[in-house]
Amino acid sequence: MKLQGKFNKSLANPVYADTITQREFCIIDTRMPEDYQQAHISEAENIFDFATLSQKILENPDVDFLIHCYSGHTVSVYGSHLVEMGAKNVFYFDGSFAEIYNAIQKIK
Repeated sequence: MKLQGKFNKSLANPVYADTITQREFCIIDTRMPEDYQQAHISEAENIFDFATLSQKILENPDVDFLIHCYSGHTVSVYGSHLVEMGAKNVFYFDGSFAEIYNAIQKIK
């Protein structure tokens, strides 16, 4: 397995602001609930603990999941663990919350 990503290396597939529209994703925000409440992508589900996140992704292999956090670091680590657990449907946003938020707002 090969590490990918420009800013945060992971075994999962990275997604960037300029490529976010290339496929449909179920978006999961892994930030803390209080930060999610302050600002979030309207379509995003908030799952901040790894056990719940991994269960959802592994139980839905036909859905492509895009996970994001504050900076891309946490989801790069989560993405690697999920790939090691057998997930082929996990992508991570390799950038900041502000970048993904602005990219999604532009395509609405």
